[in-house]
Amino acid sequence: MKNICLLIFIFLSFNTRAQNDETILFGESDIDKFQTATKTIEVYTSSFAEGSLRLDQFLKNYHVVINKSNKTEVAYEVIFKIDLKYLQAVDSLASKLGYATQNSYNTQNMGSEIINLQQKIKRMEINNKSVDEELRSSVLNESEKSTLRNHIRNNNSIISDLKFRMDEINNNTKAYHLCEVNFKLHDEITTPENSRISFVNMPGFEYNYLFIENPKVGLSASLYQGIGVKYMFTRGKSYFNLGVYKAVNNNKTDSTLIRDMFNIQFGQDFYPKHFGRGKRKFLNLYTGYQAGGFIATRNNDISNGFTPLVNLIIGVELFKSKHILIDNKASYFLPLSDLNRNLRGINYGVSLNFVF
Repeated sequence: MKNICLLIFIFLSFNTRAQNDETILFGESDIDKFQTATKTIEVYTSSFAEGSLRLDQFLKNYHVVINKSNKTEVAYEVIFKIDLKYLQAVDSLASKLGYATQNSYNTQNMGSEIINLQQKIKRMEINNKSVDEELRSSVLNESEKSTLRNHIRNNNSIISDLKFRMDEINNNTKAYHLCEVNFKLHDEITTPENSRISFVNMPGFEYNYLFIENPKVGLSASLYQGIGVKYMFTRGKSYFNLGVYKAVNNNKTDSTLIRDMFNIQFGQDFYPKHFGRGKRKFLNLYTGYQAGGFIATRNNDISNGFTPLVNLIIGVELFKSKHILIDNKASYFLPLSDLNRNLRGINYGVSLNFVF
């Protein structure tokens, strides 16, 4: 019965004293000082080696505190702390390196938690003081004294844990002007197998109109239309074209007019740094080239032989998903032979490719 009364006394003294003494180490005005800031940036670059060097130089120039660093042939991740006032410089670096797929910034205020911890510690210290006074002033038997001492020891253990948590928060927030940045740099043409080329199997069809700049009687028509197969074999957009151009409104009485052009070409497209890097589903801008040649056949069925050909391209992907690509482009059709003057012109094409 005495032990029960003793425990009731401890409980009452704990709550009564705590309510009468709200002294804490930090006031409400200090809450904003205890905050953590984190930033995550993920960037894909077409020049990974150069990008890694620029990131290293940035870390050196700003004297950052590096917590973690991991670099492979295709990825570079570094976690560092930097002054909040330099976050704009971090964003600027990311935009220069390539296309950012993630750029997030978060803050967490720990002020309320640290004040609550201080209040708990204060209440337990007051309670320990009250119990210690009871030990000294009361006539208690050894069993009762042992109960009170155990209570003080338990309180001290909890106080120790609370102070450890306070120190942990304080160490992370005492330099609250710093932000922890997780910067991830990737080679944009990588695969899960760490190959530098991401192969796909996307056959398709292409339809073209070729407008000749300076058509010549006995050599070229003013307009050709073409149809062919476009086989895309890398995700970075490398492909082969195989098709034929035919003269529109062919003047068959002109026996030397070029009627057909059977062409084969290899092409590559490149996404610009500041226009989405081909990551959007709609309206991805790109530039590129095609190189190859064609065999021209005249109305009299005489062939001109193989003529080298280059196309300089600018295009827009109309729609893009994992399984389908609808594309359109304009290019400059440039034969590399004596046919150049009267057979070069503007080519417009539309294509459809799909995963096979």
